Amino acid sequence: MAQDHQALRLRVKDLDDISVLSSMLQDSLMALCDTTYLVSDKSFVIIVNRFCWEDVDGDDDFGAFNRTHTALRFDNVRAVQMRDIDLKNKDAIHNLLMVAYDGDINSVVLHFAGGGAIRIEVSKLNCAVEDMGEAWPTYNKPGHVVGT
Repeated sequence: MAQDHQALRLRVKDLDDISVLSSMLQDSLMALCDTTYLVSDKSFVIIVNRFCWEDVDGDDDFGAFNRTHTALRFDNVRAVQMRDIDLKNKDAIHNLLMVAYDGDINSVVLHFAGGGAIRIEVSKLNCAVEDMGEAWPTYNKPGHVVGT
């Protein structure tokens, strides 16, 4: 059964924070039309449909779970690159698998199912994450096939 949802609000500034962010965003859904690179502000903004893993009670695979819209804003952005994402199909849904950070080159990479990726080059890691609005129930819990 879905629990009452407490809105997520994070500041991401280091590798440990990226690990938390990655776990909270796993299985989020994103469309390219919900992203924008604000070059003059040096920021990249993404709105995702986030599965609320923090609301899952143990190994419960049945019942009502929560989803919510979540905004991410990466600051200090120098460049944004996309790989294996169709730029012409802005409404295509992409399933986020993980978020990684390479401090040696100051690069955040969002990895999607099917091999797509968004690489965000930053001069310094600074990301704000916040749930927007009320969560809604879903009976679909994301699952992953292990060891194929």
